[in-house]
Amino acid sequence: MARYIDGFFVTAGLFVATFLLTGLTEMSLWLRVLTALLALCVGAAIFAAIVKRKNDGADTRDFVTYCALEPSFAEKVFEATYPDAVKHGDIFLLKDGAAFVNAKIAPLSPDTVAACRRKFLDAKAKQGFIVCNDCAKSTSVFAASLPDCPIYVLTFRNLLRRAKKRKIAVVCPPLKQRPTFKTMLSMFFSRKNSYRLAACSLLLFAMSGLTVFKTYYLVWGFVTAALAIAARAAGYISEKRNNN
Repeated sequence: MARYIDGFFVTAGLFVATFLLTGLTEMSLWLRVLTALLALCVGAAIFAAIVKRKNDGADTRDFVTYCALEPSFAEKVFEATYPDAVKHGDIFLLKDGAAFVNAKIAPLSPDTVAACRRKFLDAKAKQGFIVCNDCAKSTSVFAASLPDCPIYVLTFRNLLRRAKKRKIAVVCPPLKQRPTFKTMLSMFFSRKNSYRLAACSLLLFAMSGLTVFKTYYLVWGFVTAALAIAARAAGYISEKRNNN
């Protein structure tokens, strides 16, 4: 409800701001009203797109959380998405290689890649796939450059997109365990979440010029920017720790 109230005030503010700004020109009153209505429609369309994207993003975040906390759920979705997958110990054998589902919140580490490569080679696979929550670019490049058995990284988000393309209904079951405070902190202060926080900060700064609560939006803009920097720093430290 709060987002819709914010959307109402933002679009209304956009209408008023456009109407007042066009008053500085020689446009007629009716043309000013039409221009303001057009700005309102554009703002409403953008707001609707943002809400839809947030809803889709919430579904994706829920899916990633379930995969990281319930490894069996991630494996079931993988099996449904790749019907030719055959369970072989803790890996899957595919027609064109082998795969491993790494159900952890921390970014994929080179040590895990090396361990998977040994398992893939033992299974006579010529190439491998690892499905994980996150992966540093350096790790994915290292994995793809391995001789005899190059390994390609897929994230849980990639897995969800592929499942949707194949018209597979993904229903998250009740969690057997609740995320701990440490787990939630790890997910919040992550590299990917820093981009979302930075985008929110820029949006708040932009909105400060459209509303009468300028100080309110500026303060929260700076707070969100500080959180984005902290999340990026924490994600960088986590990646370095996993790579060492």
